Amino acid sequence: MRFASPFNLKNVETGAVVWTNAYDRLAADTLAPRQVAVAASQVVRCGLWGASSYRRKMPDQGLSLYLQFCGDYWGGAAEDEQILEAARRVTAAVPDFSFGWSALALAAVPLSQSASSGEAAELRTEAWAAAERAGNLDALNPEGYMAMAGLLPLNKFAEREALLKKAIGVRPTECGCERQFYGDFLTSVGRMEEAVEQYERARAMIPLAPFSNVRLAHALHVVGRHDEAERIITEMMQMWPDAATLRLLKVKSAYWTGRYADALPLLDAPDLHLTSEQRRLLAATFQALASNDPARKAAVVTELESMAKNPRRNDRLIVAALAALGADGAALDASRRLINDRGHALAAVLFEPNLSDAWRSPQYEQLVTRVGLTDYWKSTSNIPDICRLEEKPGFCTLA
Repeated sequence: MRFASPFNLKNVETGAVVWTNAYDRLAADTLAPRQVAVAASQVVRCGLWGASSYRRKMPDQGLSLYLQFCGDYWGGAAEDEQILEAARRVTAAVPDFSFGWSALALAAVPLSQSASSGEAAELRTEAWAAAERAGNLDALNPEGYMAMAGLLPLNKFAEREALLKKAIGVRPTECGCERQFYGDFLTSVGRMEEAVEQYERARAMIPLAPFSNVRLAHALHVVGRHDEAERIITEMMQMWPDAATLRLLKVKSAYWTGRYADALPLLDAPDLHLTSEQRRLLAATFQALASNDPARKAAVVTELESMAKNPRRNDRLIVAALAALGADGAALDASRRLINDRGHALAAVLFEPNLSDAWRSPQYEQLVTRVGLTDYWKSTSNIPDICRLEEKPGFCTLA
């Protein structure tokens, strides 16, 4: 038996229902009430937090459209194009609403990064203008700065950081998203200890959502606080047992904790976003690591290297697997391809624990220099955590 849990948000002054949604769940699912409450609260919080900044009385139609955008943006099921169109409807209905324009800017960021060159340029122009308008209407709106940071070329590290710092500084009652965005940036430039602090701040504002917990747990693992990370993952998997992002992190963290037996069964979950070949190779990696058999390790490395050459199959899990197997050169090659194919934000993979043996290699120095990280570290004096080690890499003298 299934049930639909309806939510209605009503303006008691006008009697209008400004948002409604029904969450379809199995009647026997004991976690459903809590999960539905979290999902609905994210939408309502998004809508009311943004609308609270509006200097005039928000019309019911405008608030309803903005809540629809929030539902699409936070729901996880809507396509990027649908989210963008929802934001455009808000700006058309309430053209002096700052958070409507910043919603449009934020919604355009992922599309501008994935569209063809001509369409991407048009989207960036539209999004940048929307972000500027959001700031002109409300200087305390952090979302416009967040969108601008996402619209800049990803290797513009210093410029992006300046915008993200504005985002976390303009409004003391932030929603937590700004902290999460800044945490993502810090991971991409190797400042993991600082990223943990930002993710903790974000999680404090959004405590029960899988995405805020996944980011914090991942960062905790990277800085070596494995017990704290595992506790967060365990708690969240009890509440969100079907969350693929949690299971993927559990799989990946086994490379850092050595808990290979715990990770193997998770690879059988049908809704993991992995191909059958990826599942097979990751399972073979764990089995080879557990056996500590050099021949088995070498055989898996050969297959992983082949997969890493395919842009559609190469990802952070493949890099982590190669590094865990001790194939540092192959892991750095896969990292270089990943960054080239999917953007400099994925430079975060260069600071994960299994690559620690490669941090002092010439190949690693060439890669961080090519990505633009050494120039960023030098120009800002914001050095990565690995340059605080007792045996720091040679390139740290450049930063």
